[in-house]
Formats: sequence, structure tokens, C-alpha cells
Amino acid sequence: MQTDGLLHKELTYRIIGILSKVHGNLGCGFTEKIYQRAIEIELNRAGILFETEKEINIPHEVGFLVNSGPPELQ
Repeated sequence: MQTDGLLHKELTYRIIGILSKVHGNLGCGFTEKIYQRAIEIELNRAGILFETEKEINIPHEVGFLVNSGPPELQ
């Protein structure tokens, strides 16, 4: 992985570590919501601030896709 261009290198590594931990603990086969909840727990434990299901507008060639739906974590 190239790390030279990372804006928040330390935070990025912490988050990747959390994702690896959750995957290692849960393995495969659960719904996306289960992984999301486990990641939220670990982010809270690590003191990393985040928002859940925040709606965003996604740019499109004819404008923005308004109320295009929430990403899981941000």
C-alpha cells in the first residue's frame, strides 16, 4: 500500500486496524448491518469520532443526486 499521499496517515492506520480486528473476530457470512455495528463499537472504543448514515449529495453529470442515500459510516 502506498502511504505517501495519505492526508491523515495515523488515523488511516487506526481505522484499518479496527476493520481488520472486526473482520478477524466476526469472519464472513454476516449481514452488512452486523459489521457496521461492530465497527461502530470499535470506533467508539478507540475514541474516533464518526457519523452514521449521514445523507450526502453525489455529483452526477446533470447535477447532484439529491438525497441519494446515506453511507454507513463517515
